[in-house]
Amino acid sequence: MKLLRVVGTLILVSVWWSISASGWINPILLPSPQAIAIEVFHFVSSVGSLLDLWLSTKRILIAFALSILIGVPLGMILGLVKPLANLFEFPIDFFRSLPATALFPLFMLFFGVGDESKLILVIFASSLITLLYAMYGVKNCSAIRLRAAKAMRLKGFEMFYHIVLPESLPNIVSGIRISLSLVLVLVVVLEMFTGNTSGIGKRIYDTSQMFRIKEMYAAIVIVGILGYTLNKLVTLIDSKFVHWAGR
Repeated sequence: MKLLRVVGTLILVSVWWSISASGWINPILLPSPQAIAIEVFHFVSSVGSLLDLWLSTKRILIAFALSILIGVPLGMILGLVKPLANLFEFPIDFFRSLPATALFPLFMLFFGVGDESKLILVIFASSLITLLYAMYGVKNCSAIRLRAAKAMRLKGFEMFYHIVLPESLPNIVSGIRISLSLVLVLVVVLEMFTGNTSGIGKRIYDTSQMFRIKEMYAAIVIVGILGYTLNKLVTLIDSKFVHWAGR
């Protein structure tokens, strides 16, 4: 499996190199992999670039952690208390269906133009994802296992801990992974287009506007590596603590 991943990466890089070397696309617009690799090295060697990366990573981790702390408990409560789920079904689906970036002017009016409004927007949008997955994870618990637990006279916390929580965790982790992707996208997009003075998104935008294409590609590659690394960490935690998923 690992070998196939390496081969897939080599194929992608080879196709990229072939297109760049052939001249089909202007090499200014599509630099070679070697040139981008050099720029990535320069990126990680620059204090300013690393500071932008750190600030973006900090925003992502804060928003991601708060989306879990807010969304998962609320979702589980809604899943356990069906009248509450029915009561809030429309507001949740309504706000989930709205593009998060469309709400930024509203959040800006209430919370100002600083980092706080952007962070609150990201937390709000990503919390809805974790909330929904947690809610449906609880609601879709195996009826057979629930009946078996009732037959064994499990109630209250015992029922929750031994049946509901293990049954809903795979769904919750799926929501967490999707929430992570959304947080990454929203943080980078808001850094690019809403007046930020720092962050990897701001660096991507600035380098594109100044036509420093190699630096722009390097910053995009760094964002991809960051997203891949964070997703792998969540996957590792998933496989370690939710090893029964799908069984």
